[in-house]
Amino acid sequence: MLQYQNFPIMNERDFFRSVFDSMTDGVIIANKEGQLVYANEAYATLYGKPLEELIGKKLTELVKNPLIFDVIASGKPKEGIRLMIRGNKETYLSISPVFNKEGEIICGVTIFKEVEDLRRKMLDYRARLHKLRDDLHTQHQAYMTFDDIIGDSAAIRKTVTLARQAAEKNHAVLLQGESGTGKDAFAQAIHNAGFRTGRPFVALNCACLSENLVESELFGYVSGAFTGAAKGGKPGLFEIADGGTLFLDEIGDLKFEMQAKLLRTLETGEFSRVGGTKPINVNVRLICATHQNIEKMVYAGTFREDLYYRLSVLLLEIPALRERPGDIEGLAEHFLKAQNDSFDRFFHPDTLAFFHSYPWPGNIRELRNTISAILCFTDSNILRPEHLPPRLQRLNSAPAADVIPLNPSSFAGLGLQKDSPLSNHRTRQDLEASLMASKIKIYGHSVQAKKRIAQEMGISLATLYNKMRFYGLTGLRSGQQAADR
Repeated sequence: MLQYQNFPIMNERDFFRSVFDSMTDGVIIANKEGQLVYANEAYATLYGKPLEELIGKKLTELVKNPLIFDVIASGKPKEGIRLMIRGNKETYLSISPVFNKEGEIICGVTIFKEVEDLRRKMLDYRARLHKLRDDLHTQHQAYMTFDDIIGDSAAIRKTVTLARQAAEKNHAVLLQGESGTGKDAFAQAIHNAGFRTGRPFVALNCACLSENLVESELFGYVSGAFTGAAKGGKPGLFEIADGGTLFLDEIGDLKFEMQAKLLRTLETGEFSRVGGTKPINVNVRLICATHQNIEKMVYAGTFREDLYYRLSVLLLEIPALRERPGDIEGLAEHFLKAQNDSFDRFFHPDTLAFFHSYPWPGNIRELRNTISAILCFTDSNILRPEHLPPRLQRLNSAPAADVIPLNPSSFAGLGLQKDSPLSNHRTRQDLEASLMASKIKIYGHSVQAKKRIAQEMGISLATLYNKMRFYGLTGLRSGQQAADR
């Protein structure tokens, strides 16, 4: 009799019969003579006959060349055998001998798994696996492309060209530049322009975590590796990024000891989880970024020279915003449109003048945050210097009505005499408005004309539209006389 705690008393025969009857796989038991002494309902369904017509039958009546005789004779099990039942149902079966206490074989047990059922389970498994991968890619993907990098200056065009070339390769990329220059945007664009697009893009800021946490984040850990480790362990970012790109921001803050492990992983494509010994192989492209001068750190002994050369196969310098002043207005307009729901606000010329005079130590990030602050500080449709954040207001030293010397070259192509009324406009705004009105009178109001006017005045087309609205010139047509301001 079987006796277990909190388990009903049952004789062994009834117990094992209940176990077999509950199985979804087909089960039969045959004695040494090959007579079927037991079959469960799953087998009866699989075979297509009632149990009472099966029990007591010889296996030779049910299948050709039953292998259970080989198992009973040899005492060795057989697994993974493919068999057709009744000509239309494909199964995989495993056969095991059953021994008594004296070690004698008394019967054999066969378990049938229907191939169609296995296929359904495999399809379900694959569907769940694909969903997990899709979820993983959704959480770890790059959203930005090179089309999202705003700017037409020579400096940024050159950098984008080099980055596009780097995207086509599989080498490591090192992005160097001041904070806020858009290194993350370049990393995402490189990933999306390369052959790994559609695969995971996984990012980690090395400056945000301690050395131990960086190691466990990068390489994962096994169960019980340290106090608080999740049961079952956790995969690292290298595993998650397998087949895709791993972006390590602020790589200059990575501790010297961790640099050695990172180098080994890059050289071998292999690592072990924290607390584990099993090697894990991955195929990952590495993109790193830093605002520090890594070469100086190598000379100072705080960054491994061999790792530096490994990371800087493709080295890109991201220009600071002050090195690309021609892009400031375009970026400001972009951020204004992106954050302004009504799209009816524009910058006062003096605000744009301040944007050009300010050095932007925080680069594009600071410009974007400044636009956000301006929109919070006023509901006016004209964004003036007094709407700047207080810190920048104190730095603004360019009053709107500054008197400036006239530059004769500004009148090129206008055919104006020295004593022309236009030449008497002494304030910057008056001069600019008059120049713009005169050029519109000459060239007209077409898009091509406006592009020519913007080029001659040294401003972007978007800025020209802004200034035209501010000066009330949007309705002016060729041949019309603009009112002097």
